[in-house]
Amino acid sequence: MTCWIFRLNAGIAMVVACLVAVGCSTNPKLAVIKAAREYALEKHPDLSEASIHTIKFKAPMLRQELIFEEEAGGSKNDLMQTCVVWDMPKNEYDGKQLVVVGFGERDLRDWYPIRAFLKRYRELEPPKKKKPASFRTRKRRLKRPSGTLNLNKVKSPRSSE
Repeated sequence: MTCWIFRLNAGIAMVVACLVAVGCSTNPKLAVIKAAREYALEKHPDLSEASIHTIKFKAPMLRQELIFEEEAGGSKNDLMQTCVVWDMPKNEYDGKQLVVVGFGERDLRDWYPIRAFLKRYRELEPPKKKKPASFRTRKRRLKRPSGTLNLNKVKSPRSSE
């Protein structure tokens, strides 16, 4: 009888241990964003309330660039430079972003911040889709043909005349 109770207790303990192990695993992306937020607020204590609110509550963009490739074709252990970028309020910083630069693995494990600064990324701004004038006039000419085609005057390539 005691053997049966011992096995039941051991089984329950294993289930609880598995649930705790699964529950303790964290998303590395969220850990990187949290570390970047703390670093940015520590290095820029002179930010306004609106900027602090932006950093604390708005979702940033992540930009990655490969530094060292461990295996050809990519590996989760490749060394990557990861930038966490927040768009700052336009009325205060004229469209600049707060960038926290750090290094870590491709899957964002072991990421640590090294620098925080304000920068304007030109390529992050949406490109202007204005077509050149020559394209617009060419398209207009194709829509409105200048004359009509008289089929009676067209000679067949097979005709002898």
